[in-house]
Amino acid sequence: MISLVDIAPILLLMEALLELADYYFNEKKYEEAIEFYAEMDQRGFSDGQRNEITFRHGYCLFMKKRYDEASAKFSALMSKDGPYYYSGHYYYGMSNFYGQDYTEAIKAWKVAEKSANYRREIPYYIVQIYAAEKDYDQLLAYAVPLVQDGRVKNDAEINQLIGQAYFERGDYAKALPHLEYYESNSKN
Repeated sequence: MISLVDIAPILLLMEALLELADYYFNEKKYEEAIEFYAEMDQRGFSDGQRNEITFRHGYCLFMKKRYDEASAKFSALMSKDGPYYYSGHYYYGMSNFYGQDYTEAIKAWKVAEKSANYRREIPYYIVQIYAAEKDYDQLLAYAVPLVQDGRVKNDAEINQLIGQAYFERGDYAKALPHLEYYESNSKN
């Protein structure tokens, strides 16, 4: 049987590793933070602490463009309710977007966009995917109601993609107002 005396040094070591990892995370020294997060045995931490460690570790990996590894960390947060549920979905989607797994990205973002923190910015990424895949029916079904409500960021760019979708379908009359909106509201 293991006693508290036996595990106390291990718990102290894990706390020290967490302090160092969090220090480097807060200093935006992500490579160093990754090293310390990776060394941790999280069994001595509460569920909330483990979720935070997992999120921060995933975020560091994401910032270092290690998208496959980041995706694995964020996926661990997607089935758990709590403060990292929507963030986990958002960054899982972003990791998959940059890793070019667009199907997984869209699935994750459809959950994350239910959060007020992400609701306005996710549509632009989804519309970009539909445009890149030339899935104009999906693009129009998804994007037209959003720009009519004015609920999105990058509405000029989304209008441009809507206009291009209509143009590609040969519906020039519907394309024109969206392209004109883009022209009058774009910085370019």
